[in-house]
Amino acid sequence: MDGVSLGDKTPQAEDPIYLKALYHALPMNYVTVIKLQNKLEGEASQSSVRKLIDKMIKDGYVEAKGSRRLGKRVIHSNQTEKKLMEVKKALDFDAMKARAKEAEPEPMSIDGKA
Repeated sequence: MDGVSLGDKTPQAEDPIYLKALYHALPMNYVTVIKLQNKLEGEASQSSVRKLIDKMIKDGYVEAKGSRRLGKRVIHSNQTEKKLMEVKKALDFDAMKARAKEAEPEPMSIDGKA
């Protein structure tokens, strides 16, 4: 099959929950599962937050080793600052789309009632 495995998924756009996690984690010095889960306001379970942090480690935004008390250290570099700006723009764009959708008037029915 041209060297492509069936289980290998290549997402077209990044997961919105991962973008939110990056938005909250990149400005921190250290990130823990509990801190990040609280920042996400319960949108993700502890196990999924662990997976998000593992993805951040794989992507090079967080160090693999960490302190039990402090958590894993967030790497502050030009790459992470650039990614934080991209995430802020993406989340701001998504928020604008959501606000525009909420502001759309509801279609009226034939008898004039909504």
